[in-house]
Amino acid sequence: MARVPYLLLAASVLALAACKPAPQAVSAKIPAAAEPPALWSIETMEGGAAAKTVLICADKAVHESFGHSVPEANGQPCQLVGRMPVQKDEVFAARCRIGPDLFIVRSAATGDKDRDFVVDTLMETDTREARRFEYHLRFRKVGASCPEGWSTGDSASPGDRRLVNSLSGAVRELLMPVQAP
Repeated sequence: MARVPYLLLAASVLALAACKPAPQAVSAKIPAAAEPPALWSIETMEGGAAAKTVLICADKAVHESFGHSVPEANGQPCQLVGRMPVQKDEVFAARCRIGPDLFIVRSAATGDKDRDFVVDTLMETDTREARRFEYHLRFRKVGASCPEGWSTGDSASPGDRRLVNSLSGAVRELLMPVQAP
C-alpha cells in the first residue's frame, strides 16, 4: 500500500526529467529504497533466562510494532477498548478486554531498539478480584537479512519444520528444521 505513492512519485519524477536538463536535481526527489527485512529473535524471559525463542522476519513496520503489541493471556487475545492506546517513545499503555475482564496494559522498552532491547509488560484488571499477568520479552536482531525463502512476518522456533506467517496466518512446511541463530 505504501509503495503506490512512491510509484506515482517516481513516475512524476521521470516525466519531469524529460523537461529538466539537470538530472541530479531530479534524482534527489526519488525516495530511497526501503530497508530490507531482517531476522529477529524474540525470547520470552523467565528468571532472567530465555524460556522460549521465536525467530521472525521483520520489516520496519513489524519491527516498530515490537514494543507496543497488545498481549494475550492464557491464549486469549486482549481486544482494545475505549480510547486509542497511548504511545510515547518506549512507553505503551492501553485498555483491553478478555471475555468479561477489563485490563490495563502497560509496556516499557529498554535498550537499543535497533539491535537488542527488552519490553516489560504488565497486564492487570481494574476489579476487586485483581488478575495480573507480567512478562518480559527480549528482542535481538540476529541477521542483517532473513533466511532464503522467508517473507516478512514468517516466524518459527529453532528446530521447527513449520513456518507461520504472523501477518497472514499462512503456514508452510520446511524441508529442514529452522536453525538457531
